[in-house]
Amino acid sequence: MKKLLIVFVVFLMVCSTIFANGVSEETTKDQRVEILFWHTFSEGAELDNFNEVVKQFEVENPMIKVNSVRMPYEGLQQQVITAVAGGSAPDVMRMDIIWMGKMASMGALASLDEMEEFDKYKENALPVPLSTNFIKDHYYGLPLGTNTTLAIWNKDLLKENNITYIPKTIDELEKVAKEYSNPEEEKYFFTIGGTYCWTMLPWIWSLGGDISSPDFTRATGYLDSPQTIAALKRIASWYQAGLISPAIIGGQPDAWTAASSGLLPLTIEGPWFITKVDTPFEREVSLIPSGKGGSKSIVGGEDLVLFKDSKHPKEAWKFVQYLLSDKAQLKMAEAGMIPTTKTAIEKLDTSETPFLDTFIKQLESTKIRIPSKNFTEIDNYLIVVFEKIIRGELSAEDALTEAAIKVDELLK
Repeated sequence: MKKLLIVFVVFLMVCSTIFANGVSEETTKDQRVEILFWHTFSEGAELDNFNEVVKQFEVENPMIKVNSVRMPYEGLQQQVITAVAGGSAPDVMRMDIIWMGKMASMGALASLDEMEEFDKYKENALPVPLSTNFIKDHYYGLPLGTNTTLAIWNKDLLKENNITYIPKTIDELEKVAKEYSNPEEEKYFFTIGGTYCWTMLPWIWSLGGDISSPDFTRATGYLDSPQTIAALKRIASWYQAGLISPAIIGGQPDAWTAASSGLLPLTIEGPWFITKVDTPFEREVSLIPSGKGGSKSIVGGEDLVLFKDSKHPKEAWKFVQYLLSDKAQLKMAEAGMIPTTKTAIEKLDTSETPFLDTFIKQLESTKIRIPSKNFTEIDNYLIVVFEKIIRGELSAEDALTEAAIKVDELLK
């Protein structure tokens, strides 16, 4: 009887242990915190690599589940505004850098500089991409991925036309363009993709002009300065002399079509023009030709933000920290994304993508667009002003003097 009793007791203990473990595992699963992450990663390698990063994060953080949702870019800004108003915003988002000013001014975003260990991530971030997050004395995000534009040359066209060197200055570029271009035959050396800030600012900055003060509080004295007036006059002269194609004012073929089909010796584009486009010609990259302002380009990319009403800020912040780790940054870089941290840049292997070295070099001399809640209105307004100057409908002096006053109002 004693033996039977001992066996029975042992049996009960084993059953209790199995039952307890089963409940514990189920309880652990039920207790996982789920955070919602919105993003706009492109289908293919970019999204696949990111999904791998998410899976590894969940392995290393079993109490956190990431509900990763790919959102369509078209109309997304308004969708975010609606979600914030309705209390249904995500916990974390990969946000276009040009939306930062508007979202921060709405009070939608959490101040990341108040989070634990923020200074460590701030110090490790590339300075210019980091600056897109600084709005009125606070950092409302951290850069996740960055990009810029530089000069991409059609080597086949250069060889066919006996152009034996890559112009390093705007003066050299203009000289070669005058020898090459023939508007009667629709033969142009290069073009500018439109009159919006993304395409115009690298030229305006490189020519020595600007559209606002360094602290982005005023346009007078900058947008209407002699340097900016001279820059717009020079760009207009390129169009009027037939050195650049009518694509700058909406003519056809557009800049992308002309460049990708091999019609232009030079295009100013981002890394996607190489990683995602198969061209019928050999390409070479260089820094944007320099002028009085040096070789300047523009910063693009996305920032990581936490929404102020997140119910799980600690877990959301942990996910942000993971995405800024070297292993996550380098995994995403395999799909062509340029890392935003100094340590990841140092470890980046570009042996198979040497063009990225030039993009990273150009990032050292980039500037950002105005981080204002009214940036979209500013950009749309300047599109019209710049186009009228280029068409010769308004003088650069008159148009930019009036524009500076208007932009000052939008910067308030």
